[in-house]
Amino acid sequence: MRFPILVVAIWSAVAISAVAQQYPTIVGEWYDMEHGKADCGTPWSLHIMPKAMSGSETYCEFSDVRREGWMVTWNGTCGSANDERPVRVVATEDPSKGELTVSYSTGVTDTHKSCTRR
Repeated sequence: MRFPILVVAIWSAVAISAVAQQYPTIVGEWYDMEHGKADCGTPWSLHIMPKAMSGSETYCEFSDVRREGWMVTWNGTCGSANDERPVRVVATEDPSKGELTVSYSTGVTDTHKSCTRR
């Protein structure tokens, strides 16, 4: 009886590992393609954390994070210390171009590239 359980456990671990490898994390530092890689290492780049995001002019904290394939959706608040608003942020990665498009429910959309080549 132990053998089938062991086989199922190993198969599950392999399957989970394979899924994780298909969609690499987007956590890290990204630069706006409009401004260039010179923004890397500065406050002008976009810093994505598991449940937060910060850039030159805004900071976001998220209470809900979901991933579906190459798309990550966060729900939370964004703004400055004096003006925080509810927001939904959707980041969609295009691995063929190495680009990450970030769209905010406020209507702003930016395209980024990773500061560290993946």
